Amino acid sequence: MLLSCAPGEYHTLALDALFAALTEHQISVQFLGPSAPLPALLHAIEHTQPLVVFVWAQRTATAQPTALRRLVPHTTAVAAGPGWSSTRLPARVRWINSLPEAVALAREATPPDPDPV
Repeated sequence: MLLSCAPGEYHTLALDALFAALTEHQISVQFLGPSAPLPALLHAIEHTQPLVVFVWAQRTATAQPTALRRLVPHTTAVAAGPGWSSTRLPARVRWINSLPEAVALAREATPPDPDPV
């Protein structure tokens, strides 16, 4: 999983909580942090090939669907947070607005460990 705030978004608390929850479920996760520029996000996707990318927007001003459109061909993109609530999302982008929903989506997307310890 890859977590990132939308460009211009500096609210990270929800992604910090998601990072902790995914780690608790032993799901591999990386967090790019606040206000990740789109080229950096695309570069990270290219090099890590995550199953799902969560892009957080707390505010409608930072919820830019053009960024999500660029992600869709490369990975499963998820618009996370209340900022996306009134935004028309590109096809194949799912909107979530709760920690349990985000964890459930990540668990569904994660293949089972073939060699559990």
